[in-house]
Amino acid sequence: MVCEMIDWLVNRLFWWTPLREALFDEVHMYDDLRKRIDEYKDELPSNLTWAEGDTWYGWTYNPELKRYYFDDIGNISLMGLWEAQWAREAEDPETKINRWANEQIAIAKETGEVPF
Repeated sequence: MVCEMIDWLVNRLFWWTPLREALFDEVHMYDDLRKRIDEYKDELPSNLTWAEGDTWYGWTYNPELKRYYFDDIGNISLMGLWEAQWAREAEDPETKINRWANEQIAIAKETGEVPF
């Protein structure tokens, strides 16, 4: 009974040519995607950018520092996004950490969370 229902469903799906072609296109798309993933799986990631509405977001990876740089604030233009990411990536990590620590200390002093 179940096999007959499955056979009926498969026959209905593949009987209509546009649907059959769409199903096979979907399968082939995933096959191609798998080939591309396998082709680049040993390479390190470099960057990714995307647009949401009028704002561009992205990340870059610095293999020497083994560090990702994210831009979750976004930028109006794609070039502006890349320039901001390159500037952050070029910044000395120790200077960046010290600046962040000083900001955190200032916030703690303002809120009274940590007695200094």
